[in-house]
Amino acid sequence: MVYNITSVPWSPPQNVIWNVTLDCALFANLANTIMRTSDTPNYCNIDNHALHALIIHFLEVKYSGGFQNGTLQQIASWYLSGCSSIATPDTCDVEHCSSAVDFKNATIAELGKSAGMFCFGELRSSLGIQGNADIAGVGVMVTFFLEASLVVGFFIAHAAEYARKQNPRSTMVFSDPLNIYESLTGAFKAVLPTFFWSSVLLSLGIVTSSVVTAAAAAGDGQDNQLAQWRAGEDFTVYDSQLSALASLFSIQATLMASLMLEEPTRWRRVLAWTVLPMLWALLVGLISLTVLYTAQLPNDVQRLLQKTLKSDKLVRVFLQVSISATNFMMAVCGMTAFVVMYWDKTPVGQGKHVSTPEPGKDDALPDLKTGKNKPSLNQTDGEEKQLPIRPAGEGERSLPPKNDVGGSSPTQTASDGDQPKRSPMTAKKGSSSTGETGKEELQSARLLAAEIGVVQTILMGMMLATLGIFFHFREQTINSGVAGDPQLDWSFGQIVVLTTWVPVIIDIWWTLLVGMKKSFKRHMPIGFKAFAKENLEMLTKKIKGGKQRAVETVKKQISGLRIKDEAERQTSEAENQAPKIRACDGMQGTLEGGGVEEKSEQDV
Repeated sequence: MVYNITSVPWSPPQNVIWNVTLDCALFANLANTIMRTSDTPNYCNIDNHALHALIIHFLEVKYSGGFQNGTLQQIASWYLSGCSSIATPDTCDVEHCSSAVDFKNATIAELGKSAGMFCFGELRSSLGIQGNADIAGVGVMVTFFLEASLVVGFFIAHAAEYARKQNPRSTMVFSDPLNIYESLTGAFKAVLPTFFWSSVLLSLGIVTSSVVTAAAAAGDGQDNQLAQWRAGEDFTVYDSQLSALASLFSIQATLMASLMLEEPTRWRRVLAWTVLPMLWALLVGLISLTVLYTAQLPNDVQRLLQKTLKSDKLVRVFLQVSISATNFMMAVCGMTAFVVMYWDKTPVGQGKHVSTPEPGKDDALPDLKTGKNKPSLNQTDGEEKQLPIRPAGEGERSLPPKNDVGGSSPTQTASDGDQPKRSPMTAKKGSSSTGETGKEELQSARLLAAEIGVVQTILMGMMLATLGIFFHFREQTINSGVAGDPQLDWSFGQIVVLTTWVPVIIDIWWTLLVGMKKSFKRHMPIGFKAFAKENLEMLTKKIKGGKQRAVETVKKQISGLRIKDEAERQTSEAENQAPKIRACDGMQGTLEGGGVEEKSEQDV
């Protein structure tokens, strides 16, 4: 209610310094009518009851009741005398008007602060400004935390595995008698397909709901909501911005999950051709609606938005950086996906080239009975490769006899068959070109692996930073919000989001408790690298067997050298003893001949 100026004189003490925020609840009640009346704050259309309560409380505190308080009508007339357009400290009389102008200016200064409003919580509660909608509720935050934990755990598992491969001595320093490391690593790898599609569904759901929320808040929907707010209803101002943050965070985790699929399979193609374009389209719409919504906020609500998040610059800068970084990373991930798809179609990606095994890696061992490769830990069932069984004698060439100069033996002719003859120069050129091609392929593979590693690292950093800022914004909103804000309640949407992660949690426990081979058969795509529990013993045997074979090989080489030396020594000794033996044999023959002659003479 607005009171006209009456002739009843009343004025506060002279040279009083007004502290309008001495009681935040009373100040919020006064500011409620000022901010809800029109598009721009009307400091003359006020509630006289709120004004009277604030003035009386201030005078009683400052002057301890030693000053005569005015009535409701007297205080209203006093304030309105300084509220006219021509009322200034210079034109007003010092006794009545100047103190009213000072009080109005103090109220304007408090409501116009860019940040750090002292009574913002009470003002926001009085105005009915609500913060988070269901999209930023408890369920979504729990899913974000689970998603971030799985991503970080998978990243650490891969980094630790790479470090162990690069430094074999680490297995001796960090002993793992209970196979805890292998179990955890295998669990993260076995649960990846379910985790990946859960992340995709979560991203699509959150981005879609964010676009719907932003579209409903923009345009006519926002005007209707503002009109209802001025009529006394609540006003939610954070749906669009927090939805944008949630969507950006979820997109980053989805792209990181896609890059974790090291082996390009049909799931990578599905991601590249269906999921990424959908996320792109939704993200463009979300950015447009968020910018439109932020730009069309009225001045009074815009100031409230600034106060809730304590800094308008922080919100805008974070949104701009997040949108720019997400666009950049999506472009990089898209190019990487296309490169991997192209690489998979090439002979190199299909494994048609012959590569020399790196030292220290134990490849699959051929079975001598069947001629097949025994499946290694990096292969799943159905991936055994048939080794060509070479008949006995094939490829073996016997040297021509020494007396056959310039000729060829039948064995050589039969083994050569109709194969064209290659000159040494041609063979040298072929091997040179093959070596150069292999070097280029190896270099391309290393560049691609380095690119994926860099993208994974940047994405994980962005994801954790976004999660931290999102928690910070949400905490500020809850602390400065109304007790009945919907983010504190569980709803159907939050429960649905949480059910998306139920398969992930079940798979983790199934993999750790039941065993990895069963999880293997249920989930693992073809060509995916992971460790099964039953293969751990095989892995240990292969590692020990490799070392033992290496030791045995060295021992055999040493014993072979010793045998060779012994044979050569015996041969040389035999050659040295041969003349002596022949001389002894001659002497023995001579003696035997002389004996015969003597015997014959005696007979005669």
